[in-house]
Amino acid sequence: MQDSRTRVAVIGRTEVVLPMQAAGVDVFSVADAGEVLKVAEDVIRQGYQVIFYTDDFSKELEVLVKRYSREALPCLVALPWTGEKGEFDPLREAVRRAVGADVLGK
Repeated sequence: MQDSRTRVAVIGRTEVVLPMQAAGVDVFSVADAGEVLKVAEDVIRQGYQVIFYTDDFSKELEVLVKRYSREALPCLVALPWTGEKGEFDPLREAVRRAVGADVLGK
């Protein structure tokens, strides 16, 4: 019988993601921005459907978020951690595409 549970992963710095293991989420620690893209691609290849990542890696993962933005899975979701908005804001971009103008502004 095939397992139908959704596979959920969290990618980020150890001090952020490790506590999420208690909730039954698979965590993938990365030490720096240089390795986060490779880790995320590996997680996608392993079949994870929902992948959370800390927003301090938004810029590095922008290419993956854009690649999968028109597909249902995998779903890549930034977790607000730094409190800062990077140059790439997926929600703002989605609203801009839907409305045809940047109504959210900076």
